[in-house]
Formats: sequence, structure tokens, C-alpha cells
Amino acid sequence: MKTKNIKDYVAFGRDINYLRLVEPGFYYHKENFVKDSFERFIENIDELNLEVTSKINWFKELKKYKERLDKTNNDYKLREEDVNEIFPLMDKLNRVINAELEGRIVYVITEKRIKVEKLLDEIKDLFALNIFIELPDLPRFDFKEGGKCIAFERATAGAFHILRGLEGIVRWFFDKFTSSSGCTDNWGNILINLRNISVPPPSEILDQLDAIRVNYRNPTAHPELIYTIDDVQDLLSECIAVVNRIVNHLKDKNLI
Repeated sequence: MKTKNIKDYVAFGRDINYLRLVEPGFYYHKENFVKDSFERFIENIDELNLEVTSKINWFKELKKYKERLDKTNNDYKLREEDVNEIFPLMDKLNRVINAELEGRIVYVITEKRIKVEKLLDEIKDLFALNIFIELPDLPRFDFKEGGKCIAFERATAGAFHILRGLEGIVRWFFDKFTSSSGCTDNWGNILINLRNISVPPPSEILDQLDAIRVNYRNPTAHPELIYTIDDVQDLLSECIAVVNRIVNHLKDKNLI
């Protein structure tokens, strides 16, 4: 999957029209004139994976003609014979491109309560400062994947990742708090064991984790819940809040 700004498609269409309508006297080398349009056009054929267009002879002929023009003087202006070569090639390519794009569908990501940019690329910024960097690799992966699932409106899949990420944090929390390693116990047993140690973590953290386990984790895993996009954003916010508290508590205790 590629990230592509919709403006790039608009610019691609603009370059096609410009190259079809060039006239004698147009500067070739000047910035944002013919050469730049040629280069953007050729680059976008590759970026948009227009395989039919890229293999057709007209496209190859156009690139060869561009190479000839590239060797001209810096103040070169298009001549009548240049236009007579460029226009028919671009006109034919325009029809090929339209046919090839006919079957392409663009999916537009709709806005969520949580900013889409953060869900896709900056999930760490939803956590308190310097929290996400402290987390183990696998929970970080799951929170990132959960954010992407929310952005793409796969709400229940997002919930699975978020809850798996939090379960990884629960095990990590137990290891750090008890100076052990490699905890593989289940979420419920871990909370029981944490409550039973001589100086347990704050009950607010354990109660919050248990509420998420009972109300979200168990019915999601069994399975009993189907999430809406609002449900999963609520879940993400709850999980982030408790992770912030866990990490800050471990820092206060000098355990990380």
C-alpha cells in the first residue's frame, strides 16, 4: 500500500493537459515549464503503477524525444516540429491512461474523533510525553496496528490489536514490578498476583486494568463483541490512560 496525496493526482492530470497543449515558443528548460512537466509525468506513470501505459511504444517514444530535448541549450524554445511530435504522442497516451485508470478505485479515509494522521503515523503522540518509547516492542507494534485499523474503519480488528497490546503491557508491568522476567500468565491471574504481593501497585491501576479485562478483553476474545468506530476509539483512550499511569508509576519507583 502506498500513501499518495490527492493533490498528486490533480497535478498529474494538469501535466497531461499542459503537455498536450504546448505551443511553439514555450521554454523547455525553465523551471515549471515543459521539461519539469515531462519529468513529473514520467515519474507519475511509475508511481501510479500504470503498467500498460509504461510498456506501450508511445510512452517509450515520448521518453526518447524528451532525451533529445534535454540536450538542447538552456534557453531553447519549442519549435513547430517539436509540438508536432509531442501532441499526438500525449493525445494517444491520454486515452491509454484514461482506459487504464477506469478500473482504479480510490478509498478516502474519513475523519475520526482522533486525528487520522496520528492513528496512521503518530500513535506515540496520543500517549503522554515519553511514555510510548518505554514500552516493549510488541505492544508498540500492536498499538500502531490498532491505530491503523481504526483509521481504515476495521473497528473490531483494531480492538484485538489494542487489547493484545495492553495484555503485553500487563505482563511487562508484572515483570518490572516483581523483578521477574518472561511472564506468560493470563491477564486475570496477573492482577490477582499483583494484588497479593506485600506492597502492591496502586489499586486504581489494578481496578482500571480489571475493568478493561472484564468489559472489553474477555468478551472480545471469546467472542461476544462487535465494535463500532466510536467504541474502539473509546477503548483506545481507556487503554492509553492506564498505560500512562503504569509507566509513570514504574518511573516513580525507579523500575524503568
